[in-house]
Amino acid sequence: MGKNLRIGISLVLLSIILMFAIPCFAQYSLKQDTVPKSQLVCPQKHSRVIKTNPLSMIQGQIILTGEYKLVYEFATNQHQSMQIGGAYIGKSLMMLIGDTSRGVNTSSLSVSGFRFQAAYKLFLIKKYLAPVGIYVGPFCSYTSATLAYKQTSTTTDYINLRYFNVDAMIGGQVIAGKIAIDGYLGLGYKYNTFTENIANKNYQMFTRDQFFFIDNHFKFLLGLNLGLAL
Repeated sequence: MGKNLRIGISLVLLSIILMFAIPCFAQYSLKQDTVPKSQLVCPQKHSRVIKTNPLSMIQGQIILTGEYKLVYEFATNQHQSMQIGGAYIGKSLMMLIGDTSRGVNTSSLSVSGFRFQAAYKLFLIKKYLAPVGIYVGPFCSYTSATLAYKQTSTTTDYINLRYFNVDAMIGGQVIAGKIAIDGYLGLGYKYNTFTENIANKNYQMFTRDQFFFIDNHFKFLLGLNLGLAL
C-alpha cells in the first residue's frame, strides 16, 4: 500500500470518527442543560433546511468548473444538527457565459465530476434552537473532477483532480420566514491529487502550473448557502 493511499485512508477514517464521536459527546453534555421552551427566544418552527450556494455555480473550487449542489440540514436535538450535501460538477456559468459571448466553441471541452460533503454543528446560543444561531463543528468534503479536451477525432487530453479536506468551522445561520442564510468559515487540512493524460505536450490545454494549490495542505474554508426552511 502506497504512502499516499495510506494518508488518504487515514484522513477518511479521521473524518468519520469526528462526525460520529463529537455529536455523541455533545449530546451527553447537553442532557443536563436543556432549555425549557418558555425561555426560548427562537422557538423551533423549522428543523430542516434545504440549501445551495449560487456562487459555486459561477465558479467552483476547481478552475473552469461550477458546482451545482444541494445541501440538506436537519436538527438532531435542541442545539445540534447534521448536514450532508452532494454536487454535480460541470462547466462553470462564468465559462459558459464568457465563451458564448465571445463566440468560442466549447464542444471540445468537457467537465464532469461530483462532490460530497458532511458537517456536524453544535449551536452555542442556548436560547436559540437548531438550526438557528452561531455554531461550531467539523466539516469534511471530497471532490473528484475530470477536465477533458478533445485535440483530434482520436485524441483526448484530460486531467483528473481529487480534493479531500477536513476542517474546523465556525458560522451562523438565520431563518427569516422560510428563507435561510448560512455563512461559515474555517481552517483545516487538505490532501489533493493531480493525474494527467496529455498526448502532445506542445499543445496541452491544461498544465499543473494552473493548479498550483494542489501541493498546499493548508485549507481555508469560506462559504455561503441560501435555502428554504422546512
